[in-house]
Amino acid sequence: MASVEDVYDLMDRAYELPYGQAKSALLEEALRHAEALGDRDLAFEVRLNLTEAYQYGAEPAKSFATFSRCLAEYDADPARFTDTDHYNLLWQFKWIVYNMTYFPEVPLPRARDALAEMERRYQAAGYGLHAVYAHHCYLAQHVGDRDAAAEWFHRWQTTPRDDLSDCEGCDPSGKVDYLAWAGRDEEAVELAAPVVAEELTCEVQPQGILTNLLLPYLRTGRHEQAAAAHRRAYRIIRGDASYLAELGEHIRFCALTGNEARGLEILERELPLLERAGSPRVAMIFAAAAGLLLRRLAETGHGSAPVRRGGAEVTVDALRAEMESTAREIAARFDTRNGSAEQSRQVEETLAAEPLVDHLPLLPHARRSSAPPPPPAPVADDPGGLLDEAERHWERGDLEAAFAAWERYDAIGGSPGDAHAGRRADGLGLAAAVRGRFDEAVRRWRDAALAHERAGDEPRRQACLGRLGLALCELGEAEEGLALVEASTAYLIEHGDADRAAGARGRLARAYARTGRTEDAVALLRSALDAAEPPRAADGDLMILLARLLAESGDDADIAEAERLAGRGRRALRGRGGPDLADACMLHAALLTLLASEAEDMIETAQEALGAYEEALAAAPRSDAGLRATAHARRGELLLTLGKAAEAADDLVEAVAAFTALGSADRAALARAGLCRAYLATGRPLEAAETAEEALAMLPRDHDVRAVVRLTHGRALRELGEPEAAVDAFAEAADALDERSAPPEQIAEAHEAAGEILARLPDRRAEAAGHFAAAAERYDGVDRARMLRLQALMLYGVEGRDQVFDILARARTVLDALPHDDPAVLRERAQTAFEQGGVLEELNRAEEAADRYAEAADAFAGVGDHHRAAMAAQYRDRLRASGD
Repeated sequence: MASVEDVYDLMDRAYELPYGQAKSALLEEALRHAEALGDRDLAFEVRLNLTEAYQYGAEPAKSFATFSRCLAEYDADPARFTDTDHYNLLWQFKWIVYNMTYFPEVPLPRARDALAEMERRYQAAGYGLHAVYAHHCYLAQHVGDRDAAAEWFHRWQTTPRDDLSDCEGCDPSGKVDYLAWAGRDEEAVELAAPVVAEELTCEVQPQGILTNLLLPYLRTGRHEQAAAAHRRAYRIIRGDASYLAELGEHIRFCALTGNEARGLEILERELPLLERAGSPRVAMIFAAAAGLLLRRLAETGHGSAPVRRGGAEVTVDALRAEMESTAREIAARFDTRNGSAEQSRQVEETLAAEPLVDHLPLLPHARRSSAPPPPPAPVADDPGGLLDEAERHWERGDLEAAFAAWERYDAIGGSPGDAHAGRRADGLGLAAAVRGRFDEAVRRWRDAALAHERAGDEPRRQACLGRLGLALCELGEAEEGLALVEASTAYLIEHGDADRAAGARGRLARAYARTGRTEDAVALLRSALDAAEPPRAADGDLMILLARLLAESGDDADIAEAERLAGRGRRALRGRGGPDLADACMLHAALLTLLASEAEDMIETAQEALGAYEEALAAAPRSDAGLRATAHARRGELLLTLGKAAEAADDLVEAVAAFTALGSADRAALARAGLCRAYLATGRPLEAAETAEEALAMLPRDHDVRAVVRLTHGRALRELGEPEAAVDAFAEAADALDERSAPPEQIAEAHEAAGEILARLPDRRAEAAGHFAAAAERYDGVDRARMLRLQALMLYGVEGRDQVFDILARARTVLDALPHDDPAVLRERAQTAFEQGGVLEELNRAEEAADRYAEAADAFAGVGDHHRAAMAAQYRDRLRASGD
């Protein structure tokens, strides 16, 4: 038979666990043993604890029996019990009365009788009625008696608090819930403000009051506060069955704010909890919110979309029907019990709710990027003028404006004649080529060349043949393609103007590069640029092309030359401006960033790169969303490297929003990888954690960036006070870094971070020791010694003293090989010697222990830590005195 000590051991183990089935199971086992021992007082104590575990562990139905048994025992012989026992019973009375409203099987008169009994007992014990009035208000609210609820709320508000009132976080939370139900949103927000600002916490706060504030915040236009409340509260309650109703409120919030995608993520994650609903009422609230979200998804065209449910999938429409039916059926049972239609009214109101906000960004980067402005309307209104306008825009790189002018030409019917027909076919070929449709481009340019020939416009014909040849090279038809480009280039150099000649050289260089003749391309461009003084905009195009070809070689000298050429090309293109200048700036910035990592004047070079990105954003048209997004992303990463995290965050927010709007999920994920680091560096761990989680969900499993994101995620979780999740993140980061043969010190840092957290958690010292050992294997020098010492400390009491001493001896060996005058080494020697002294003392090796303490005292004094030096000296003297 188990002993009393065994029962207390089970209770102690339960105390270490979070509320839930595991905790309750240990207490149930403790109760069985206490009853078998016949120890009534011990059984009473266990039952009180079990009632609490059921209340907070999503099993309130079970609390009725344990509480009733405790109450009956108390009433049978009050003298047996302490004042604390009596107080705990009165406190738990509130839970039981409240729980009765959550089960339609409990008759309403029984709930009212229990509330009256609670009032009687509170008065008899000399307590006030503050908490009693609160529960009268809850009951009136539940049945829909608005007049009674208002009266009880008034009494609640005007009655002084006492020792049986809910805590200073929970009591306002209940009041906020009533005020929101009564439509008194401004009062709700005002009442809650001090509680939210003071960061009051208990078992159910701040998540409870923040959830209750979601609708008041939304309905009063406090959108940023609503988003922050959702993010913070949901993070605390996710995956917790005891918060099923609150999870439903967060799903409803998403449905009302244009965040249906996030709402669906939450629904898929939390839907399994519905099967473990602690009461019919929380199941009803969750199902109604799910029904609303699924209706919104169906209305936006996603009714047939799959929803993950356990190991299977169900459509949005099918799950919606089930959730609506569940909510309505439970509401009907409550209405029958209550004699009112209040619960059905609430369910129907939820199911039919319309969004309160078109789209509320939950994080800064989640805002919807504004659509780029349409290209300016063409100025010309005659066919020839429109063709001239389109070609000018094309030459400046403004493709959207060029397309708009060509489309306007088509809309007015064009004009007869081969000259205009050739120019329009040329434009169609250009449009096809920039979209990668080279087969179509070849067809269009063959037509254009014939039309130019018939019109007698040989320069246009030759330029067109050059484009045709380059397209054929893209299609792998090099023999015909190169011949056309070479002939076209020869003609235009001899007969064309400077701009056409430069364009022809650029086409030939591209054709050479495309067909594997990069050296010929480079030689051609260098020859052309030797005579380009002073350079014109067309020469700037050639400089940028040559810079790209040289940069692709990867040779240090070529990259340095590429940077110089990109800078010259950038300056030459300033007269033209627009997209071509923006592209040049982007290339120059990228090359400067590459060189900055090895340059002696790294900061100056990086600043020059920032200036190039700034000019790129100024030059790029608003319609070029892709280039602008890339500029923001690259500048953000560079700012992050320079330690300017706040500025980096602004750029990376823009990048994420823009890439998301463009549908570029992979690039949006990479921008999030940088943004989470920027958020963390600016003291925003919640945003950092959520952004990291978004990035991890989007990045491929084998992507190199995942390990860095995992590290950032772990650091953010550590700051948020989520130690278990932080340990998992650091451990996964260490594994990922190891798989990718990352620098050993990076892997060690991840192991060290995991070990530091585990060292502070109950019963996790052996795991902490394992991480410190892994870090020691990868660190060098004093860091290796430090990790060995921490490993030994974690094994103290877990392994034998001899093994602990052996690990400390290994740390000492590492330190002996390091410079003794290094302050970091000296401090670590002091700490290692001190720990060795303690172990030796326990091994009854007093003389050696005294020597180690003496060494520690000298070393601590050497680094100015006089307090610890004195302590080590005291231990030394004690041992030496006892030896004498």
